[in-house]
Amino acid sequence: MKKLLLALTALASIAGAAAPAAAQPFGFYPNYDGIDRREAADARRIEWCVRVGGMSWQEARELRFELRQIQMLEARMRFGGLSPVEYFILSRRLARLEAEIRATCHPFHIGVLEVGPHRVLPGPGPVEFEGRF
Repeated sequence: MKKLLLALTALASIAGAAAPAAAQPFGFYPNYDGIDRREAADARRIEWCVRVGGMSWQEARELRFELRQIQMLEARMRFGGLSPVEYFILSRRLARLEAEIRATCHPFHIGVLEVGPHRVLPGPGPVEFEGRF
């Protein structure tokens, strides 16, 4: 009887130790915060292009509209939890928007020069900024 009780206790402790391991997530769980960071970076990039004159306000309005469409789609998708497929869809739409921003923004047409790791605007004094264009 003692051996049976000892065996059942050992089995229960093994099963109890395995339960937390079974509760761990498995599979593809992307960094969902990356979507928000990319959206914020895209908004900043659009504003920068308008500020330095590399993009007209009409072009910026169209790009902001596309960004808002992506943000509304993300809000609808996040309501039930963002799946890997939905993350992929949002990521692809953001990649297309980012490519369109790069194609639309023309800082080199306004005299932006490459100087080392920074770009400066010619004029009374250099204006340094961070960013990749």
